[in-house]
Amino acid sequence: MKSLRVNKKWVNDFEKAQTCIEDLEVLFDFFKDGESSVEEVEKQFNLASVFLEDIEFKNMLSEEGDSLSAVLQITAGAGGTESCDWASMLMRMYMMWGEKKGCKITELNFQEGDVAGVKTVTLEFEGEFAFGCTDPNFSEYDNGAEIDDGSCVSLFGCIDDSACNFNPEAIADNGLCIYNDADDDGICDDQDDCIGQVDACGICNGPGEVYECGCFDLPSEPIWCSCGDIPEGDCDCDGNQLDALGICGGWCEADANGDGICDCVEADPEGACGCELYEDDLGDCGGNVFYGCTYAFAVNFDVDATVDDGSCALSGCTHPMAINYNPLAEIEDASCLFGGCTDSVAINYGVDAGSLGYVFTEIEHDVPYPLDYGIGFNQVLDDWLSEPVLMDWEFELFGVAYAQFQVSSNGYLFFDDGAVSSGYSPWSINDQLPSDGLPFPAIFAVYNDMDPSTCGTIHYGIDGESPQRKWVVSWNELCVFGSGGTCQDQFVSAQLVLHETSNAIEFHVVNRASCSGWNDDALIIGLQNENATVAHAAPGYNNENPVVSELSWLAVPVGSQDPNFDDGSCLYAGCMDPLACNFQPDAIENDDTFVFLSKLPAVQKN
Repeated sequence: MKSLRVNKKWVNDFEKAQTCIEDLEVLFDFFKDGESSVEEVEKQFNLASVFLEDIEFKNMLSEEGDSLSAVLQITAGAGGTESCDWASMLMRMYMMWGEKKGCKITELNFQEGDVAGVKTVTLEFEGEFAFGCTDPNFSEYDNGAEIDDGSCVSLFGCIDDSACNFNPEAIADNGLCIYNDADDDGICDDQDDCIGQVDACGICNGPGEVYECGCFDLPSEPIWCSCGDIPEGDCDCDGNQLDALGICGGWCEADANGDGICDCVEADPEGACGCELYEDDLGDCGGNVFYGCTYAFAVNFDVDATVDDGSCALSGCTHPMAINYNPLAEIEDASCLFGGCTDSVAINYGVDAGSLGYVFTEIEHDVPYPLDYGIGFNQVLDDWLSEPVLMDWEFELFGVAYAQFQVSSNGYLFFDDGAVSSGYSPWSINDQLPSDGLPFPAIFAVYNDMDPSTCGTIHYGIDGESPQRKWVVSWNELCVFGSGGTCQDQFVSAQLVLHETSNAIEFHVVNRASCSGWNDDALIIGLQNENATVAHAAPGYNNENPVVSELSWLAVPVGSQDPNFDDGSCLYAGCMDPLACNFQPDAIENDDTFVFLSKLPAVQKN
């Protein structure tokens, strides 16, 4: 088999040399007729010479023993360690040469030096001129090589940058520089099909760029592109379909993000997903597209999103009774303005006009976090108020920003940045919201008397990333306090979620058992402000005694924080008698302040 491969190689080399000589003879005949240049003849002559010289070289090594492998022995001489080091470097040099030539290298003998290096080594090199430089334009060209081994480095070409065929990559001149380039287009005139500017469509003095060539279906028109059903701009001037990367007849069907990488490759670089466009946001199949809101003015704008998924949500006033109600808004931003009279002396003075309030909405019961989410308080006593929990952002309650809160064992959060220690939590519910007899400012998740010293745990934690973080506080199966133990086998479970930015509050009551024998079974679910003057409660849960199970509410702040906002609707009382001297023409209600003069002053004469 080896002999057959050698004979085949000789035949192939002979045929290549014969073809080069024949081409040279034809070209020389053209030269004699004035149809070819001296440079072309010389170029072909040099190429034929390379093939012939290579055959002659191999012919010199055609004896029986020349085809055998080569055995190299390197032995360190006198010189101790330095000699062994030098022998090691020689070994490495020859091995690199053999690897570059594609030779099979076998280590027949190896003896290491006493300290370092090689004392003696014997290497066998096996090869049949199979690997080498296969490009005849390089000085390293090996006519016997069938597989290019990357050894082509010394490129032949014109190295004169003033020549029209100057090759900036060439490092060795081939003596074939040409200086006739009449139209200065970088193509020598003897190789130029058009002595004149060639456009991007390959047309001599043509109309311009590829997409400007036009697509014409009618035979009566200049047919630069025989596009058929291909839209103008999607074909080149030869009528070839351009793929998503702008390549004529290419293989890329789609490039949705325009990054120069076919969607098929981005979604499925290993061929595991069937070449579908972006399997998921996480790039499980190699994709790098992320879905999300790409609208910069949306509250959930995602700077990392590359494809809009239709999730953009706008903020604004969502209360239909507000004068600045925005029907497109999905997220309340506490900007609602409620018209009304803010003048306290007016008869239609509205205490809620221009004030900040909350809208309670019952939502689907779906507790978002486990009741043991976050950190659990170590020691929880009856009627207990925790140490202050410092928040990572300021939470606004009725327009006032707070940096901390305290957790009550009786089911509420207390807000007071001045509080510094744990303390007592009142248990008696003796009034309705708003009331200074109840904790304030506070959020009541499920305010009733509970005893965690008997059973249950309280937890708090934070989730999410700015500006959409959430504080989570949970009361997990706390025992209801009961006189004489009558209700201590009943449990209460609830959870509060405080939202950053929107300052919205989620109320989730998993279960609140009834205990008619204690505290009148009172219950409050709501919130009140810093001076106990304004409060809101879930409908039916303001010091009432229902049994609550699997109910949830969302409390959203609405209203202006400007107490001076007035809509100009103020109405005033006054004297409505036109005969009275204090008659008020704008008054709509008589205030019984009639003033009549019994005698008019005399008119003074001049």
